[in-house]
Amino acid sequence: MFLSSLEPRTARTTADVVKAVVWPLAVLTVLHRVVIKAVNGFRTDDFTPVYNAALAFLNRLPVYTANFQWVDPHYLYPPSGTLLISPIAVIDPERSRWLFIIANAVAILIALYLLLRMFGLRLDSPIAPILVLGAFASETVTNTLVFTNINGLVLLGEVAFLVLLLKRRDLWA
Repeated sequence: MFLSSLEPRTARTTADVVKAVVWPLAVLTVLHRVVIKAVNGFRTDDFTPVYNAALAFLNRLPVYTANFQWVDPHYLYPPSGTLLISPIAVIDPERSRWLFIIANAVAILIALYLLLRMFGLRLDSPIAPILVLGAFASETVTNTLVFTNINGLVLLGEVAFLVLLLKRRDLWA
């Protein structure tokens, strides 16, 4: 009798249960991918060639010096890309790499939010935590963060393009 008075007066909906279960899993997955997996890195390192090229660019040294007979990651961005990413070489490589990981994770989260809004959904929808969990559990997002490449920012650009195009902001798109 006493415990029944503590229960809510209405039953929980399926959406409430899904959100209550999946949001903690989604948040912990994001933190695991960003704080543990990405910071520890992996054998493949896409960030070092980018950082070295940005540093060479800022010091007015040749940027494209890779030997393509080796399978090491090569710097293949166009000169305009070099100009855009050159600020990463202003600080030391380790902090720059961490900031790049955080920027990619934030860009992915913003892209996922824009995708939700594109389909008329909000963050209180049960689809939101499922989308975040699914994205950050995927190999694609994990490798983007672990290898520290630019794909998260590219994803944000592509989703922003689609959102602007659907809103008929053709010039901005």
